[in-house]
Amino acid sequence: MADCPKEIIACARELRIPEATINSLGKFLALIEEKDPKTYVGSCKVGLMAKQAGEVLGLKVDELLFAGSLHDIGKTLIRQEVLNVLTPEEWNRQCKKEMRQHPEFSYRLLRDFNPYVAEISLRHHRHQKDAYPKKLPPLTPGIDKSELPRIEESSLVVSILDCYDAYNRNNGRNKEDVMYSSEARKEQLLKDRPAGKDIIEILYNERILI
Repeated sequence: MADCPKEIIACARELRIPEATINSLGKFLALIEEKDPKTYVGSCKVGLMAKQAGEVLGLKVDELLFAGSLHDIGKTLIRQEVLNVLTPEEWNRQCKKEMRQHPEFSYRLLRDFNPYVAEISLRHHRHQKDAYPKKLPPLTPGIDKSELPRIEESSLVVSILDCYDAYNRNNGRNKEDVMYSSEARKEQLLKDRPAGKDIIEILYNERILI
């Protein structure tokens, strides 16, 4: 993934996003890379897949490119000791509690950059059985309630892709962590993100997920 920033930036330019915004995107990605290279690599993968997903699903591609790439920017505010945990024995209740703050941190960091990307990032862990954050702040001023369904669908897409990426790696924190085969990945994804069944099927049919 050495060329990841180039790929993300190339996608942004393809979408005719202003250079100042692209520069900000690059700075955010650099912050993630400096804090935690593993999170950085995963963020890049999710960002590129999210762009493709937006194209086939008819969602706003620029929002998905940015939200996919930056949904975990909040982890830059998590203690390094928590990010470095590698075993189930170390991954205790306190670590889990701290890590669960990252969507809200992402929201705060991205709110002034792009409120839609911030709202999508805030929600990307709310489509799972043990959803969080439990309570959401009021919609960012300037965003109309009529736009909420698109934000929710986009956050579901990012959640699916983030989950899919996690199946391709083992962070060692959970005893149930396993490396999945292609068939098992899809089965587990449908189980873990049941609200996204139709989206998951489309993404597999389009070979965005394999």
